[in-house]
Amino acid sequence: MPARYSVHPEINVVFIRYEGTVETEEVVDAYKAYCESAQYDAAYNHLIDMSGATTLNIDFARMIFLVSRISALSTLRATGCKTALFAPGDVQFGVGRMYQSIAEVKVDFEIGVFRASDESVTFLGLNPDDVLPVWQNAFEVARNAS
Repeated sequence: MPARYSVHPEINVVFIRYEGTVETEEVVDAYKAYCESAQYDAAYNHLIDMSGATTLNIDFARMIFLVSRISALSTLRATGCKTALFAPGDVQFGVGRMYQSIAEVKVDFEIGVFRASDESVTFLGLNPDDVLPVWQNAFEVARNAS
């Protein structure tokens, strides 16, 4: 599955990871699944991990659609929440910045795009020493269970 999420109430974060070829609809579907799950909490920060995405089939028109759907699903997010996009590659970073520039006028939460994982975590107001092991483990556990 190209998009997965992992919820961590102990650090107030939901990690969303994209892998392989990523389509716009898969991004929306993964976020919608999280929003409709019993684990959803409007107060959680989001850390979007784009490092595993090898192909991003998201052009400008698809990005407009994506932002429209994500912003509609995000209306309940608590004041002060943030979304950090970890996008280490050039294309990942460019797509992340495109999302940020379109979304920041439509949503009530702060969005940051970063090439370094520790900067992504720090943007959320968390200590990388505490969060990076949880982040890495979140998807290793899921991968080993499948």
